[in-house]
Amino acid sequence: MYWPVAKQPSEIAPLRSKIGVAQWPAIIENGAGLLAPYETQTTAANDCGAVRAALDRVPPDLRQLFRGFGDVTVEQLAAMTGLLLGDAALAQRRSFSEPGQWSGSSAQKKSFLAALAADGVTAKQGGAF
Repeated sequence: MYWPVAKQPSEIAPLRSKIGVAQWPAIIENGAGLLAPYETQTTAANDCGAVRAALDRVPPDLRQLFRGFGDVTVEQLAAMTGLLLGDAALAQRRSFSEPGQWSGSSAQKKSFLAALAADGVTAKQGGAF
């Protein structure tokens, strides 16, 4: 059995232990990674760093329309998400993905996604981010 969550390892490992499912692997960061049973961190490469680098290569007029978790302070992230400060700090410790908010038009979003795709990054829109 798998336990799918939008959380990243430092958020989900303590919760998984607390509710007694540490023996289950957890699909983390909206399906971008897998946290093995009883593990507290992944051994995968830092894909989030590659995503952030690709974001930095997007044309500036489009890049400014995306505000990712790595673009804001812990306090700003807490305000964006409704998380407590400590939880927001954990949420910023990404391994595989970069959630964020889009503030541009649909046409601009299409261009933004095309720029990311040209750099090998696939983007998906979720519920809140």
